[in-house]
Amino acid sequence: MKLDPLSSLAFAIHQSPGVYALLLGSGTSKSAGVPTGWDIVLDLLGHLAALHDESPEPDPVAWYRTKFQEEPAYDVIIREVAKKPSARRDLLRGYFEQKVPQAAHRAIAWLVDKGYIRLILTTNFDTLIESALQDKGIEPDEIRSDHDLRGAQPLIHSKRTVVKLHGDYRDDRIKNTEDELTHYSSPLNKFLDRVLDEFGLAVCGWSADWDIALREAILRAPSRRYQTYWVAYGEPTEAAQEIVRRRDAVVIPIEDADTFFSQLADKVEALESLDQPHPLSVEMAVAQTKKHLLDPVQRVQFEELLDAEVERVATFRNSIDTADRAAAHRPVETVRSAFSQARAASGILCAIGTTIGWYGMGEHSAIVTRSVERLAEVHPREGFVASPLVEARLQPALMFVYALGVADIASRRPSYLSALLSAPVVYSVGGSEQPAISVVNHQNAFANAWRFVHFSQHSRGSSYLFDTMRPLLQRYLPSDEEYQRAFNVFEFLVGLVYMAVTPGASTAPVGAFIFRYEAMEPVKQMICSVAREGSNSPIIAGLFSGDPDRFRVQLERYLTAIKRFASQVSTSFEDWPNLLELYDSIRQPRS
Repeated sequence: MKLDPLSSLAFAIHQSPGVYALLLGSGTSKSAGVPTGWDIVLDLLGHLAALHDESPEPDPVAWYRTKFQEEPAYDVIIREVAKKPSARRDLLRGYFEQKVPQAAHRAIAWLVDKGYIRLILTTNFDTLIESALQDKGIEPDEIRSDHDLRGAQPLIHSKRTVVKLHGDYRDDRIKNTEDELTHYSSPLNKFLDRVLDEFGLAVCGWSADWDIALREAILRAPSRRYQTYWVAYGEPTEAAQEIVRRRDAVVIPIEDADTFFSQLADKVEALESLDQPHPLSVEMAVAQTKKHLLDPVQRVQFEELLDAEVERVATFRNSIDTADRAAAHRPVETVRSAFSQARAASGILCAIGTTIGWYGMGEHSAIVTRSVERLAEVHPREGFVASPLVEARLQPALMFVYALGVADIASRRPSYLSALLSAPVVYSVGGSEQPAISVVNHQNAFANAWRFVHFSQHSRGSSYLFDTMRPLLQRYLPSDEEYQRAFNVFEFLVGLVYMAVTPGASTAPVGAFIFRYEAMEPVKQMICSVAREGSNSPIIAGLFSGDPDRFRVQLERYLTAIKRFASQVSTSFEDWPNLLELYDSIRQPRS
């Protein structure tokens, strides 16, 4: 199995707290409205033009080229506008004050607070990292100059250190001219040599283009005892690619720093949650489930085991305060914590579910259905999808359904599909009965939370579930390819059954399989198998009352819903085979 780069970094940080240092550049603070060096250049061109009593509009760069017969350079312009370091400090103050920490800074502060990150190197002049740490009640050791270096306590004794490599805007000694960025002092070089030799490194928001001295420090580092991770938005620059090659760095492509650090903190917190004690270990739960499944005499003991775990998880679920006032002030942290706790609380339950799906033959369908119904209950007064925290309450039910369902599909003799998808019911706010699948599906259970838990709105949590369930099914599906096949087929069936139990629906949950080309083949094979076996197919027998015609009707409806969804998210479903024609070409006519 090969971990994706983000999960690899999360695992490394979790396994070795304090070993990895962060190197942060301007991209980390972009969402806070802090300008990059080039943004400042464009603004300073206006100041420079004013000094010459001219206007740089409509193209400040073109004005500068015409005026001075050279390309605009940050260090040259800032020297012209502000001759002295103190003047530069006062000038830059306006660019950095009145800014507040964003999701990236808060996630980093969480990692520092938990002891996973002890050292932060930053080229930024802003104080957003320090502010985020202070919000957590953390006062880090700060190094902003050679003077601070001489007086700093050894890193081995410092729990939290922030090194402002170029100073910050409050200090006259900031480094922002070409000479200052090309040559570091001997003390700073020695400090960096030690850090880069002794720590792993995760680089985010730094291009490596302008900070020549820092780039050379990284390139000359002799040791690679720990991995380097290069976090990149878009294609790394040529300078960055040289570092990646020389350091044999792992590149992590990202959408933005806020999303990246939030996802990193989520994954580390999930790993941390797995370390929490539980009255029943995973191994013990799996062993007991196997024993009870294989011995019909122990049916009562099996039901008691599952009922007890369902009740324990239901009690946890009810403890999630959907009216938590803290959510109004810290919505990201509150929702992320609720989802992380839900994942951790559901681990044993999912281990039982995967074992039932892998070994069971459908003999415990009644208790499986009862379990789904119990887990799907949310307080009627609140409704089902009133807020991200209500959605957090639905996570145990969703995880149990996926754990058992994916294992059931992978066993190649699915026996619990009806017990999971079509049989369970829940009660709506008005007390009327409705299919549980209308509540327990990824589209419904992530309708609001995607803004806080950081995954694509379009996948509605499907990719999040794919990543979350992977380690829980590792025991029976060690192959990534086998896991992907079973997951994609099960998620296709979820949407298909949703259409079947929701008359008149024109939309249905569409999983991330639509974005995965490799998902085509297992879904196609499933359709072919169902067509050949007809009413004998466990899918038709379990989910469509043994009626191949009913299956065909719902398949046509669901394919229409998928194509509509594909057009909305600007992806193509046309590359997939015409599954309806495929089904019709293979199925046997009624005798």
